[in-house]
Amino acid sequence: EGENTAENSGDRRIIGNTAPQYLYSFKVNAGYKGFDFSAFFQGVGKQDWYPNTDSRLFWAMYNRPYDSFIRKDMVDDIWTPENTDAYFPRLFGYIALSDNDALGAVNNRYLQNVAYLRMKNVTLGYTLPSSISDRLPFNKLRVYFSGENLLTFSKLTDYIDPEAASNSVNFNAPSTSTNRSTAQTIPFSKIYSLGISLQF
Repeated sequence: EGENTAENSGDRRIIGNTAPQYLYSFKVNAGYKGFDFSAFFQGVGKQDWYPNTDSRLFWAMYNRPYDSFIRKDMVDDIWTPENTDAYFPRLFGYIALSDNDALGAVNNRYLQNVAYLRMKNVTLGYTLPSSISDRLPFNKLRVYFSGENLLTFSKLTDYIDPEAASNSVNFNAPSTSTNRSTAQTIPFSKIYSLGISLQF
């Protein structure tokens, strides 16, 4: 029963919230005897994401049975007569390919938590003491190592970047049913840098 409206939804109910909540960031700095250290962290405290029907990294063969990529963490979590407590159902193609299919219709079993904490940057440096640099043709020499996106803490599968899923929200239409990103973007790369800074 029901009229499929907010006032009279029948047996339907709201599950999840795709809008990111509790966005936060913080920075840590320290220095000691010429050494300096800094780390910048950023994250989202609460956000839900239901995979789009074309999210092949999440649904794999449930989306299209000819997909050649199968996540390692999915292989042991597919229902078989010997594995009846599996997270995913019996393997059957195309059942996640449209909103009307068994897995395509939004449900609370496959609603994903995309909250995360990411180390966006970490830098470790060393500046030569002035007793040494005064004898050199420059005023200051600093050697440093820097890394970007080195650590990510998330409950989401490692094959999908939580920041990519989190950034998919269209705030003009923030309902779960219309904000189902594929999150098929290239994951944020880990970048390592080693450098020398000279001051004349």
